[in-house]
Amino acid sequence: MGNDEIDGEHQAFLTLVERVSRLIEHGTRSEIMDASTAMVALLNVHFVTEERIFGETPYPDAAAHRVEHRVLLHMAIHAKKMIDRVEDVGFIRLSLRYLAQSLVEHLLETDMGYRCYLRKPEI
Repeated sequence: MGNDEIDGEHQAFLTLVERVSRLIEHGTRSEIMDASTAMVALLNVHFVTEERIFGETPYPDAAAHRVEHRVLLHMAIHAKKMIDRVEDVGFIRLSLRYLAQSLVEHLLETDMGYRCYLRKPEI
């Protein structure tokens, strides 16, 4: 993105998704639940960060972007509930894959829409 704070949060979130995926295969139920809780919490913090940052710019699609954040957060909360309740590892793995795909698509398409508004004018 070109913003250190946002880029760091993107990387941290993707790392957590990978951790949860690995734990589903080889971790304890407690480890999986703790990592998935951290994943949802970080996503929520990240969306607040992004909305604060693009809210300080003339980004014209801010309202639609916020709605997309709400949808993605809902998906993450739903995936976490599945991790907490469902024993079917295949179902959990598929839920996480769809969540990760949606988040990467959001990053590559929607987030890139405000990238140009983050650049400071050159002197």
